[in-house]
Amino acid sequence: MRALVIKHVRREGPGTLGAFLAGRGVDLDIREMEGGDPLPVHLDGCGLLIVMGGPMNVDEEAAFPFLSGEIELIQEAIERDVPMLGICLGSQLLCKAAGGRVTANAAKEIGWYDVDLTPEGRRDPLFEGLPGTFPVFQWHADTFSIPVGGVNLAASPACAHQALRVGRRAYGLQFHVEVDEPTIREWIEAGEDELAFLSPAVTSDEILREVPVRAPGLRAVAAVIYENFRQILS
Repeated sequence: MRALVIKHVRREGPGTLGAFLAGRGVDLDIREMEGGDPLPVHLDGCGLLIVMGGPMNVDEEAAFPFLSGEIELIQEAIERDVPMLGICLGSQLLCKAAGGRVTANAAKEIGWYDVDLTPEGRRDPLFEGLPGTFPVFQWHADTFSIPVGGVNLAASPACAHQALRVGRRAYGLQFHVEVDEPTIREWIEAGEDELAFLSPAVTSDEILREVPVRAPGLRAVAAVIYENFRQILS
């Protein structure tokens, strides 16, 4: 199987998800938007679409023209029932492609959080085998609505929409499970200035101190989601 992976910026790659898929024979066609790679016009020959995160907003199409092409590819995936997984910005692009809205969230979430599965999420095959509440890593200021035909699968106290499904096999995760410890450290060290805007304010040291404690739980959650998604592909 060939997977089209859209990567917006260097430090937000497919991470442990990419390693999982490659280890199971999936050919990753990674397009680097920051590097100027072109997007395909159609998903012909692709059995999977993955859209990663990034610092841009879904409505900044004038500054980042590739966003328009991504939305068209996501719409094609929905229409053709091509499995799709969007992470962070990717989940917001899925929302927009399906006719929903992306707006500023009431609070910015950066660092370690728990998310809660909704009743629909508890029944969804993507989260089968996970507890009702599980740990994730977050880095977002915006949130997506649930478009017509979409289902809200997870929530947190600060953000009511943490995961969605559109149709049968198009999923979006507002949170991150694909990051490993070095990536988390890189993000925190690069984005330390943003932490001052959290309420209450959090320091990079506070988040980094939790890495050894929280990262094993994140890896366990990711392993379950990845295996469930592999089953959804078949």
